[in-house]
Amino acid sequence: MARISCWILVLLTALASPAAMAASVAKTGASKAGSGAASCESITSKGSGFKGSQWECEARLEESALIAHNPGLVARNGDALTVAYAGRTVATLTPTAAPSHRPGDCDSLVFSRALRVYDPQSKGPQNAAEITCHSGAFENEMVVRPDGTAVTIYADGAASPDGRVIIAGEDKAWAQAALTVYDWPSMHVAARFAPACRLLKWTGPARASVTCVYFPDAKSDRDVQAFDADLSQDGKGGWQLQATQWRDPNHFDRKTNLPMATKRMWPLPHFASH
Repeated sequence: MARISCWILVLLTALASPAAMAASVAKTGASKAGSGAASCESITSKGSGFKGSQWECEARLEESALIAHNPGLVARNGDALTVAYAGRTVATLTPTAAPSHRPGDCDSLVFSRALRVYDPQSKGPQNAAEITCHSGAFENEMVVRPDGTAVTIYADGAASPDGRVIIAGEDKAWAQAALTVYDWPSMHVAARFAPACRLLKWTGPARASVTCVYFPDAKSDRDVQAFDADLSQDGKGGWQLQATQWRDPNHFDRKTNLPMATKRMWPLPHFASH
């Protein structure tokens, strides 16, 4: 009996230890997340719209984790989002019942990421909220400025290492995916390039490696080009895009989810902003 009691005491001590408690909390959190995802799967979507769909349910579950990871930045109140900057509330974003597909006209809003930007007032880093605006089956991204203005950027934003620049774009063949450079905090367009590109990685405060698709003939999709490129700022404050590696748009590498690297006989293109 004494030996049994001893083992019971050891077991209770282990269960009460911080590690055991943490494991228990983690398991409970995972269970809640799993049950939330399961409840989303039971939603029957009507049409192709995002509002009221399984995808909106799942996006809000992800949003809850993002809000918890960035306390004080965004708060949800029903369908509305309250956005703060530098510890003060700057905007309340409310969906529109019947959106018209105009920029900023949304029937569902989701906090999608926090951008680490430079704050001129404190001369240090601050978080800025990026919000996904859904309108029927369409979506675009918005960044909330320090004055509360929500600026539409269409594609996911990425802040430079020094937080003074935000770039947005996707390597997809649609006009609004064009690579765009914004100055922070004004969100004025510093440069826009014809190719559609997405960020691979920042290589300096004002330099980035991107991957792109480009249609030289805007009236035809037969001669699509794919390449990696170097986005950089010159000494005069202008921006340039120089292709560095051809890729084959018809063959993808499953590991990188990028077109396969290839060699072509003609020179790699250079693009000036427009």
